[in-house]
Amino acid sequence: MRITSREKIFAQYSVSPDPSITHRALILGCIAKGKTYVINPCMNDESRAAISCIKKLGAKVKVKNGVVEIKPPKVLSSGGRIDCECSETVMRFLCGIAAGSGMRLELTGDRRLCQRSMRNVKEPLEAMGATVALKNYSVPPILVEGETVRPIDYFLPIGSSQVKSSILLCALTGKVRAIVKEGTRSRNHMEILLKEMGADITVDETNNSVDMKESEIKGKKLYVCGDFTEAVYYLAQGLLSGRVECKNVGVNPTRTRVLQLFKRMGAKIKITNRRMLCGEPIADIVAEKSDLKAILVTDEEAYSVFDELPALAVVMGMAGGESVIAEHKAIKELDADLFDEISEAMRSVGGKCRRFSSKDAAGIAITGVERYRGGNVKCGNSASVGMAAAIALTVSEEGGEIEDEYVVDAQYPKFFEALGANSFAYVCRRALLSDISETHAFLFVKSGLSNYSFGVKEIHGAKKISAEIKEFDGFEVCPEFAGEAAKKTIKYRGVAKTTKSPDAVKGSEGIATDGFALSAALKKAQIATDGARVLLLGSGVAAKNVAETLIGEKASVSVYDPEKSGVDLKKKINEQAYALGELSKDVKYDLIVNATNFGSGGKTGVSPIDDEIIANAGSVADFARTDGETELLKLAASHGIKTINGEELAFYKIYAAASLFSSVEPDVNAAPGLYDEYKRAEKSSE
Repeated sequence: MRITSREKIFAQYSVSPDPSITHRALILGCIAKGKTYVINPCMNDESRAAISCIKKLGAKVKVKNGVVEIKPPKVLSSGGRIDCECSETVMRFLCGIAAGSGMRLELTGDRRLCQRSMRNVKEPLEAMGATVALKNYSVPPILVEGETVRPIDYFLPIGSSQVKSSILLCALTGKVRAIVKEGTRSRNHMEILLKEMGADITVDETNNSVDMKESEIKGKKLYVCGDFTEAVYYLAQGLLSGRVECKNVGVNPTRTRVLQLFKRMGAKIKITNRRMLCGEPIADIVAEKSDLKAILVTDEEAYSVFDELPALAVVMGMAGGESVIAEHKAIKELDADLFDEISEAMRSVGGKCRRFSSKDAAGIAITGVERYRGGNVKCGNSASVGMAAAIALTVSEEGGEIEDEYVVDAQYPKFFEALGANSFAYVCRRALLSDISETHAFLFVKSGLSNYSFGVKEIHGAKKISAEIKEFDGFEVCPEFAGEAAKKTIKYRGVAKTTKSPDAVKGSEGIATDGFALSAALKKAQIATDGARVLLLGSGVAAKNVAETLIGEKASVSVYDPEKSGVDLKKKINEQAYALGELSKDVKYDLIVNATNFGSGGKTGVSPIDDEIIANAGSVADFARTDGETELLKLAASHGIKTINGEELAFYKIYAAASLFSSVEPDVNAAPGLYDEYKRAEKSSE
């Protein structure tokens, strides 16, 4: 899986449905009274394993149009052997159901699952009256024989949502009371779903305990919110690069501790639009590029953010100083190789990470770098490591390859799809790098585009851009690369049909944005072009597209290039334009348009024409962008002449490109209103 790098990434993602909630909803649907509908489920390998298992227990399951319909059996099937495939979650849950239902059930799984310790469910379930036999007293296959179930008051020194849920499922099916207390708080999705389905359950958040009395649950519609863990990986991209927004994310307090760690590092994170869905709090989360500092993460904190640890490590990799993540002994039980895999992945992308281990402490130390170099990364056995590496590569200098991406697809099947969907870039050389701001994010939303990513792609040396842009759905280019953009264009729109000089391309369709930008700006300034005498400065790509637009609007266009007076301008620009070898100070122009690089780059503070010519103009528009006004606009303003600056013209250029990317027609009448709205929003945020 090739990951292309960019700078200053602005993105919006709708994350995948939460797998933890999905798996619990599927299991509860099998033992509820009446039909259960799981709406917007996460259909990963574990979900498919859960569906296969509950079918073997006798449930009837239909999956259609993003809904799983579950009709529970009258009596659960007993005495069989069930393959839980890759899912520890499903195995532990089925242990609880079998123990409480008085069933005899043998549970097995794939090679990796049969190496995982299941001793943590053996003790509480046997305390409730069941027999749980493990291979070597530790690992699957598991034989569960249920008996008459006893109530339980159980303490988990290290919180475990799966063990807690197994106890609650045993009590639910055995119709007894269960009290579970935890030393550290674990996820509470099972408790929320049980309450939604009618269980008599009370949660004491202060003491990390749950009390469920004898209950019966009823099937209902269960909606699954966006997965917080997946969102964290996208948010890491925003913290390191530009701005990322994740929509409709579950923000259950038992899941969001990693945000506290990010904020301790100095991260800019905002949670907005809070609401509830099926008992779960959801919201939109925004992360912006931040000046990050190193922190120490204790072993208890590391355990509480186990699923997000690789994302946390990648963010630490570009923070100032040396960060340390201590390894909790429970992490080694969950995934003995995780810290080694994080360290290897960090080094593979050009980060500085070292593993340490002694009799007193273990963990990883991460020294921040200015930017990751990029490279090829192996996922190992961890989907979260592969996701973190992919994020690191998007913000790296060179990008790279993710090997064994199927590991990520198995757990997060939509991750790479979302990371690459509606992916756009502005392609340029560093010397010509424009200031990419939130303008794109604002206009993408206004154009109806959602779930997108946009960033700068810099080209160094004499490299062609073809290899750099093939991974993107669309791109904008600086004038230097218009010819390369034309090579990717089959269908031209607007003036690009004539000039063959597109600067925005989506798929094989290309447009030129300069002429549209000028038309929109003139519309806002109430400057007419029909019959107007225009002096166009420049003979490059932008000038060619502007000339074509102005001539189409019945203006009289004279072209002068202060650097290329010997060039055949009429042939280069348009046969209907007037080519000027020199400028007369006696001619008055209704409009002067600068499409040269005078005023920016190495020519900041220099006007392309004399003040005497400017003084006779009706208005002046300058495409050059610089801090403050260009020298040309300063001179025009000194004579009381109406001006249009490069910032406004750049906004309209981006608007035209965003319209192409979202497959809508740009509206020259609507564009000025959007610019005013954007400036108001920009001012209010200061």
